[in-house]
Amino acid sequence: MNNKVRYYLGLPLFILGTSITCWAIALMGARNTLGIENKFITIGPYRYSRNPQYIGDILILMGSALFINSSMLFVPSILACIGFRLMPFPEEDWLKERYGVEYIEYYNHITRFI
Repeated sequence: MNNKVRYYLGLPLFILGTSITCWAIALMGARNTLGIENKFITIGPYRYSRNPQYIGDILILMGSALFINSSMLFVPSILACIGFRLMPFPEEDWLKERYGVEYIEYYNHITRFI
């Protein structure tokens, strides 16, 4: 792959993904991210997406795969991205049960991704 593509696309994707993920975790807190605490967050990146951490993780993986340019990283990155794309589905039922009407209203107004 062309080095310019690797550097000018891969590195910014990685940095953007890391920024989004860190911002989302900082707002939600690690304990809430793990489902330990009961605090519903709708600010920051959660105003635009129900799953900004997954968006960030996908961007990190895509940026890493482009930047490193290794076939050994490319296939696992694609599989992980597919996993991140599917993970919200079972979580949504749990969130509806846990937060009720508050989450259902949020669910109806904010997209799963972007």
